[in-house]
Amino acid sequence: MSVEDVKKELLTIFEDIGVIVDQENDFDIQDYIMDSLVYMSFIISVEQKLGIEIPDEFLLISHMRSFNAYCESLLMLLA
Repeated sequence: MSVEDVKKELLTIFEDIGVIVDQENDFDIQDYIMDSLVYMSFIISVEQKLGIEIPDEFLLISHMRSFNAYCESLLMLLA
């Protein structure tokens, strides 16, 4: 799986949980995850879709500033 594959998966997850992302380049994920319920839905969906368990340090919303950087971090977990 490549970083582009991870990006596509995450954009699909956003769509599935009802979050409309209108950016094509890098963006701040926090701008789109407005409450804890949406955040938990996002995390659970990522874990299920990618077949991983996200470590605690990746669960901090502060680590979700850059979409591209978060995708690269998730790709490292898949390796």
